[in-house]
Amino acid sequence: MKKILLFVLPLLLIVGCSKLIDNETSVLKSEPDIGTKVEKEINYKDGKLEGRMISYFENGKVEKEEQYKDGKEDGQWTYYFENGQIEKEENYEDGKPNGKWIAWYKNGQKEIEGTFKDGKPNGLVTAWYEDGQRQEEGTFNDGELDGLVTAWYENGQKKEEGTFKDGNKAGVWKSYNEKGNKDGKWIIYYKNGQLKGEENYKNGMEDGQWTFYHKNGQIEKEENYKDGKLDGETIFYFENENIKK
Repeated sequence: MKKILLFVLPLLLIVGCSKLIDNETSVLKSEPDIGTKVEKEINYKDGKLEGRMISYFENGKVEKEEQYKDGKEDGQWTYYFENGQIEKEENYEDGKPNGKWIAWYKNGQKEIEGTFKDGKPNGLVTAWYEDGQRQEEGTFNDGELDGLVTAWYENGQKKEEGTFKDGNKAGVWKSYNEKGNKDGKWIIYYKNGQLKGEENYKNGMEDGQWTFYHKNGQIEKEENYKDGKLDGETIFYFENENIKK
């Protein structure tokens, strides 16, 4: 779920630009071989960023367009690849992310799309592979993942699926191999997000150690499987006591 989780990074990276700075209208960069050229165009009002700020690539093409109001991010920001295609669009209001955020691959395919509300991710977030196949999908509520989250392999088979509640993992978290069979560790959570159990699968069959936990975090049961069948002894534990069977 890497891309969906990265969607919250803008909250950590945004730095307010409302501090007072020297009045300028542009930043010039001088290079002996090609002469003086504009690197950035900046507008100020009463010492604060105001209106549009434009940054340029070395080749003179626009790299980024930013919008400010009273020194704060406000309006649409647009980032470009050097070939002129749009790389990313962000929307702000009063210094906070607000509205649609979209990023694209160089081939024009969307990479990720989601929405912010009052500075927090809110609603459905979808990420794609470069060929347009869905990669990840999940829903945020007031800045926290809430509800079903799903990831897919590039071949379209489901890779991982689970549920968040109020930002914590809940219920059963499932993982699959590229053929669609259960594979790897399945994790079960209590409603409060505490670990309830861990199951292991290989090519669709139970394989490896299974462990279940009491609500106090102590182990309740341990057992092992091989090729879909129980293998070895199963151990049960009462809370605060160990009893084997």
